[in-house]
This record gives sequence, structure tokens and C-alpha cells, in this order.
Amino acid sequence: MYLNSPESPAYNVAFTVRILSKPDIDALKRSFQKLINASPSLRTNYKIIDGKPVQEVQGFREVFFELIDASELDEKSLKKKVTETNQIPFDLEKGDVFKIYLFKTAEDNYILLMSMHHIVSDGWSIGLMFEELVKLYE
Repeated sequence: MYLNSPESPAYNVAFTVRILSKPDIDALKRSFQKLINASPSLRTNYKIIDGKPVQEVQGFREVFFELIDASELDEKSLKKKVTETNQIPFDLEKGDVFKIYLFKTAEDNYILLMSMHHIVSDGWSIGLMFEELVKLYE
């Protein structure tokens, strides 16, 4: 079971988008916070108790949002950095299962990485999350 090998990034799921304008970073962070507030699965931890997996929904969880200065990276190095960042394993027992990284390459060029554990996402739900994010950000 995954909980027994937390160092593995095998279940990491990524969604990236390039933003070719200067985003309102505070509004973006607030939008992700609202998304987490409205989605119990994004605030859930998973523990093994008596040999069985148990979900623990947190009442509140602050969004994991990291702004990364990538202005010194060329396109190849940027791609590598985004991929490496998405490979950071999740701690299902006490950590976040949904992380946001915003790579700033220039004043009007950003890469948004939504990194999440597969336990809370799949191809269909990622699209729904992104649609909801767009509505919240507006």
C-alpha cells in the first residue's frame, strides 16, 4: 500500500498551464484557498489504523502555494525544474495532498503547476478543478 512507501512519487499527478500575463498572485492564492475550503478531499489525510486505511478530513487547511523565481532558467531547465517539483512525494498521513507552485520566468510569463496525489484526482476531476479555479479567480 502507498502509505507504506511515502517516498514514492508514483501517484503524483500534475496539471500545468503557462500564463502569458502578470497574474494577481494574491487573488490566485485566495482562489485556490476557496477551492480547498469547498473540497473536503483536498483537506483529507490518510492513516493506517489497526491495519486499515482511515480518512481524516481536516476542518481547515491553508493552501500550499509556493512562488518560485525561475527567471534565470532557460526553457529546458525550467521544464526539468517543473518536472522535479512535481516528483516531490506527498505525505498522506499529515501533509498536503494538493500543492500549487507558480514559477515566475518573467513579469508576464509564469508556469502554474497544480501537483496532487492521485488519491484526490484523476483526469476528469482535474478539468473540473481548473474550471472552478477560473470562476473563482475571475
